Amino acid sequence: MALSILGRCARTGNVGLVVASAEVAAGSRAVAREAGTGVVVDLSGPAAGRTLAVIDAAGGIAVTGPAEGCGGAAETADGCAVTNEPARAGGLAAALAVLAEAPDLPLAERLVRALTHAEDAAGEDSTLRSAHLLVLAPGGAAEVDLRVDWHRHPAGALRALWNRYATTALACVRHDAMRQAAD
Repeated sequence: MALSILGRCARTGNVGLVVASAEVAAGSRAVAREAGTGVVVDLSGPAAGRTLAVIDAAGGIAVTGPAEGCGGAAETADGCAVTNEPARAGGLAAALAVLAEAPDLPLAERLVRALTHAEDAAGEDSTLRSAHLLVLAPGGAAEVDLRVDWHRHPAGALRALWNRYATTALACVRHDAMRQAAD
């Protein structure tokens, strides 16, 4: 099982994603980024075929795949996308709804909520073991870059990590970004 959720925050201009997989180190293999342009998720594997999902700095979305016959699915909405292999009935649209609600919350919070919802929807069928949360500021700097590897419930572990990070390090990241912009 592998899934990705991509989104853009209209309020801040941040773009980000959360990717989760049954494989170890999902984020190190599946995610690419380019400063100021966006992020790409590549969910590839012998059983899943290949699914690519891209979100650009303006919130444009493109999804290709999954390979025909591999049982994957993708859904897109305004400035967000969800892909899942194999497809889980109803889980994708619900994850998009979770991502779209509460636009005043940080994008990372909404991505973690959507991942948790998607993992819960998979129920006992969930074989997710790793997760990666990445949020880029408009200039391309990583505002959030958190990973959980080889965990029985990576969404819950990522939630705990995000909660800790959000209360301390995020303020430092924003301070550093403002200082760099002033220089």
